[in-house]
Amino acid sequence: MTNTNGAYQTGRDFYLEIEDEENLGNYLKVGGFTSHHFSMIGDYSDVTSGDSNGYREVLGCGNKSLDAAGRGRFASSKAFVALSNKLRTGDLVTGRITVPGHAVYACDFLVNSMAMSGEVENEVTYDINLVSSGEITLSVV
Repeated sequence: MTNTNGAYQTGRDFYLEIEDEENLGNYLKVGGFTSHHFSMIGDYSDVTSGDSNGYREVLGCGNKSLDAAGRGRFASSKAFVALSNKLRTGDLVTGRITVPGHAVYACDFLVNSMAMSGEVENEVTYDINLVSSGEITLSVV
């Protein structure tokens, strides 16, 4: 992807933050993603009729969601503990996903799964899956 001045954005600048529940309004950087995937999904209703001249017609009136999956390194133990607790309790976490040079998506997420791995001589990494709950806001950067 490129931003408006044509410079490519690196994947390491794609990151996840969660709201610090001890200091509301402030966010903890969970960590940069070394690999990632997220998708915005908008369901639709098929409204094709005999008057559609042989073409399908749809309305974007269904559910909208943001699903995110990523792998990276935790930036802080506080973020690790907060996400672990949310997974354990099933409570939602307020989060933001930054797409470098383009936008910030914000919403409440359910931590669907989280796994850690590590090798003797390398850092510990995490894999996380998040699903949105409620309204998704978009801020252009």
